[in-house]
Amino acid sequence: MDVMSRIEQTLKRAIAQGSGEAAPPLLEAATRHAVFPGGGRVRPRLCLAVALACGDDAPALSDAAAAALELLHCASLVHDDLPCFDDAATRRGRPSVHAAYGERLAVLVGDGLIVRAFELLAWNAGSHPARAASLTAIVGRAVGMTSGIIAGQAWECEPEVELTEYHRQKTAALFFAATEAGAAAAGQDPAPWHAFGEKLGLAYQVADDLRDVAVSEADMGKPMGQDQTHGRPSAVAELGLDGALGRLKKLVDAAVHGIPACPGRAKLAELVGSEMRRLLPAELVDRLDWPQPEPDMGNLEENAAMQITWSERLSDVWHQSLSRLIASPAFQRWAADFPLTRPVAQRRASGLFDICAGFVYSQILDACVRLELFERLAKEPVTPEELGAEVDLSSAAADRLLRAGVALRLFNRRAGGRFGLGPHGAAMLGNPGIAAIVRHHRMLYRDLTDPLALLRGELAETELGRYWAYAGAATPGAAGDAEVASYSQLMTASHAFVAGDTLDAYSFKDHQCLLDVGGGEGSFLLAAGQRWPHLKLQLFDLPAVAERAAVRLRDHGLGERSQTFGGDMKRDPLPRGADLISFVRVIHDHDDDMAMTMLKAARAALPMNGTLLVTEPMAETPGAEPIGDAYFGFYLLAMGSGRPRPPRELAAMLKAAGFSSVRLLKTRQPMQTRVMIAKPDHRD
Repeated sequence: MDVMSRIEQTLKRAIAQGSGEAAPPLLEAATRHAVFPGGGRVRPRLCLAVALACGDDAPALSDAAAAALELLHCASLVHDDLPCFDDAATRRGRPSVHAAYGERLAVLVGDGLIVRAFELLAWNAGSHPARAASLTAIVGRAVGMTSGIIAGQAWECEPEVELTEYHRQKTAALFFAATEAGAAAAGQDPAPWHAFGEKLGLAYQVADDLRDVAVSEADMGKPMGQDQTHGRPSAVAELGLDGALGRLKKLVDAAVHGIPACPGRAKLAELVGSEMRRLLPAELVDRLDWPQPEPDMGNLEENAAMQITWSERLSDVWHQSLSRLIASPAFQRWAADFPLTRPVAQRRASGLFDICAGFVYSQILDACVRLELFERLAKEPVTPEELGAEVDLSSAAADRLLRAGVALRLFNRRAGGRFGLGPHGAAMLGNPGIAAIVRHHRMLYRDLTDPLALLRGELAETELGRYWAYAGAATPGAAGDAEVASYSQLMTASHAFVAGDTLDAYSFKDHQCLLDVGGGEGSFLLAAGQRWPHLKLQLFDLPAVAERAAVRLRDHGLGERSQTFGGDMKRDPLPRGADLISFVRVIHDHDDDMAMTMLKAARAALPMNGTLLVTEPMAETPGAEPIGDAYFGFYLLAMGSGRPRPPRELAAMLKAAGFSSVRLLKTRQPMQTRVMIAKPDHRD
């Protein structure tokens, strides 16, 4: 998951945990107004950039630290805009919190965000309490009265103030907190990162002073000329435009050259330069020459691997030229007329139209599923008049739906004006899990109403996020039976056509005990147990889900051969004793940090002669790219967790988790099921 997605998801979860029926509605709305949509999120981005440069071995903790800093920053903006300080009516291009909700609520929102920042750190202390304590101290100093943003704000009440000290406390405090917190969250010494953050924060404030006089109010998103209006210290007022630019140049130089030695130095320097370019108008950027740090010798191999070869550049030129040619209306007319290219042109035109019409096709299928037309037409063909009378449609509407189904090969025409099952309709009957997915898709379509809002993380909540409640829950193990019933049933239906392909791809005859992790109500265990009667069966899932699985396994006569274990993968180890552990469509449901936690837990539970089996649709599958990269890419985004991964990336994760001998097996339907196995690495 990219850095901005990590930040936005953590912020959404933090705010959601303070919302609900018990929360005053106006306070909840005002709080969301203060946090979403955000600005540049530069402080949390800086925190995560440092954490990544330091290894980022506890991403949940670094995400919490980054989001906590952003909550504190948002709180400072809410307070800063109040009439008793700046009296700013706009912020980020829209009404400030006090302008939209009143002063009293604005004060409460700012106070609440400060409290929520420290709560967020406490919630994510987990297995790193010492790091969390260090983070609490770092964040506390950034806010506190002697050296933090509270002191910086208080200096505005003093008759005189020194410029650098004012900038250090008002702005730089959260910047050096960001760099220190990133290092501390990753288990590194935060002290060497202080100077980098401080210089960058001072540079940021000088850049903001320059913006205050050089950028329009529309571009600023807040009132301009505030420093002069309120008589506050300003680099431009004290040093002049050229002097402020010179000071900015020196501070950026000092920040970049002060980045501690680490593999990510170049990326951190790039972040500094890009942020300054974002802040300043182009005419000021042109007067500055951003420095670049010397590359780390230990990172030269990585840098070399990232270089684009001459053949790749030639390929880029070829594809760009080809795209321009295909986009030409004259070429399109020629290709459609020329006999040798006509079939290709028609096929591509049809493919493009299918992309445009895909939503219509899906709604036709949804209507057929809701009316149970496949079951009805399996009995006997019908006329539009007969069908309309049965399903409460006019004969004209029934005829329109049946004709659409014929076009999609769901139905076909029969003698006497009747319609019967077509090849795709018959396949629907043979795979009842598909109908369950079609019904489930109604939630996904509502989440996709504004795809850009989904991509930008602007949706406070999604329907799929509520449905798959465990994906964003702080304590998924606390979910009860009512909360897990619906998605457990969906998993049961959708796993049916995965289990057979997986069992055909890999033989379990040499294994004694199978542990299926995240196995839902036990569909995969049932299929494996029925095919391999000697196999002992184990299942690990949320407690409420595991209880449902135990009942289902007993009902199918596998109670004596099976055990179910309830737990929380975020906190609990996996049970030992199995020589085969499976993850069936589980890993791709989780973000990288949680996926690695699960793989490492499997490694710890397996004996040296054991095997790990991962089966799920994967990205970049030849011939099935739309399924992995398009469908699952957006489905999991709406769900709020996980992403489809190409086999090479999943293999790298397995090796990082302590596995070796990773193999991708052949499957009957790679578009929906790919199987990868791995062995514990004896060197670990």
